[in-house]
Amino acid sequence: MQFGGSTKPWLVTAIQQESATLEEIPYVAKLFSDNNVVQGHSIGKEFFCNELAGQFDFDVAEAALINLNDESFKATLDESTLDILNSKYKGNTFASKLAEASLVNEQLKDTSFNIHDCASLFAFDCMILNVDRGGERNNQTYF
Repeated sequence: MQFGGSTKPWLVTAIQQESATLEEIPYVAKLFSDNNVVQGHSIGKEFFCNELAGQFDFDVAEAALINLNDESFKATLDESTLDILNSKYKGNTFASKLAEASLVNEQLKDTSFNIHDCASLFAFDCMILNVDRGGERNNQTYF
């Protein structure tokens, strides 16, 4: 997932802490810098926008807090991957449940994604001041 947005999200397998079963669930976890979190409050914004998007009838993935700095998890990483993680924010981070076999960009190219949907998504991004779309980050979700 190294080409996804400015946070270069990771696909991780998680187990819910409170669960009586050990069901493995795939999540997409965002790797924020310390600056993203301290100055931009990015983790809080992710949760806020996830909830808000649901209120606007967008399909949103279930959000969760995930601890990527758990020692048993870190022990599974190779040295270069661990170096990446160590350069990021050390606290819990935002993750969303993986929507299996769903690529946003591919759906947008499909004719079933109409101009109204595109306009709604664009308007939502404007409302939340989403700077991750297009421009220097080259995240071409709309077209």
